Amino acid sequence: MKLICSICMDIIDHFNIGTLTAASCGHVFHEGCLLKWLSSNKTCPTCRKPSNKKHVIKLYFDTGETDDVDLGRLQNKLSAAEAKIQSISMEKSKLVQDLQTCKSLVVVQENEAVKYKAKYMEALGQVSTAKMQCKTLQKEVAEKRALAVQLDALQTQVTTFENVKTIVDGTTKEAEDILNTYGEGYGTLKQLSTYCVMLKRELQAANDSRAQLRQQVGELRKETMVKASRLMEKEASIKKWQAEAIRCKDLLSAMEASLESREKPVPHDKFLVESPAPQKRPRLTSPEETPSPHVQSPALRVSTNAWRPKPSTSAVQDRPGSPSLTPRFVVGTNYFKPKPSTDTFQSAIRTGYNGLGGHTKHIIPSRKKK
Repeated sequence: MKLICSICMDIIDHFNIGTLTAASCGHVFHEGCLLKWLSSNKTCPTCRKPSNKKHVIKLYFDTGETDDVDLGRLQNKLSAAEAKIQSISMEKSKLVQDLQTCKSLVVVQENEAVKYKAKYMEALGQVSTAKMQCKTLQKEVAEKRALAVQLDALQTQVTTFENVKTIVDGTTKEAEDILNTYGEGYGTLKQLSTYCVMLKRELQAANDSRAQLRQQVGELRKETMVKASRLMEKEASIKKWQAEAIRCKDLLSAMEASLESREKPVPHDKFLVESPAPQKRPRLTSPEETPSPHVQSPALRVSTNAWRPKPSTSAVQDRPGSPSLTPRFVVGTNYFKPKPSTDTFQSAIRTGYNGLGGHTKHIIPSRKKK
């Protein structure tokens, strides 16, 4: 027979026999199970009769030593093991379901994570683009602010310059009207002093410009005078070379005329070259009329004064290269022969019979006069 606690449904064996108690109705339970039950219910768990902790009777049993196997205990262990296995299997199945649920949830979360990651990357790109746009806009804003400040300064300068121009170029009434627009105060004095300083600067700049222009005018005048003198020298040189060209043309025409005259046959040259003359028959005379060979015939004296320059009658001596010192050209003269000396040298050509029935010429040089 098995003894079972109807509260915990555990088998009562000799190991836990010292912990048995009985209610007032006589039913036996584990002490801990009964006290726990009575703390919440005032009746017997089996028969439902009224009972309380005061009527609980503790039971004491005398046990002897035995080596027999306690089947109840084994049954309790088996039941506990089966219950534990069942609970573990239930827990396992529950955990498997939870695992499947978690896996499906993980898949869903991974898909969502991929979506959120793509959104995150897109957001990062948008953020970087927005940052770049912000930097660009900040630069534009800074530039616009600087331009606004510069515009204000330039407008002020333009107004100031217009007033200064009106004061400088305008009439006295306009200048007085501008000065009357300013009231009394530090700003007015500062503005008027600014106008005075600017007017002084303009006056100084005008004076400097005038001095520079005067210097440039002087330099240009000097340069003009130098160029005019150079021009006069060039004109004189041109006139000189023109005269030289005319003289060369005249010389060329004279030389051409000389060449033409030399090309024409001269009848007297034949008689001078040929000896004796073939056309003239020799005249026979008596010995009395024949002159002695020792008697010389009268000499024919020819003076060559063609290259002798004429004495200058002017008080100013002729310059070298002037036409008065150049040799005079005679038609029929051979210009390719060397020029004779220009000193006072005279030569004599003597013509007479040579004693052989012909004529001969003797050139006798004259001595220089001391």
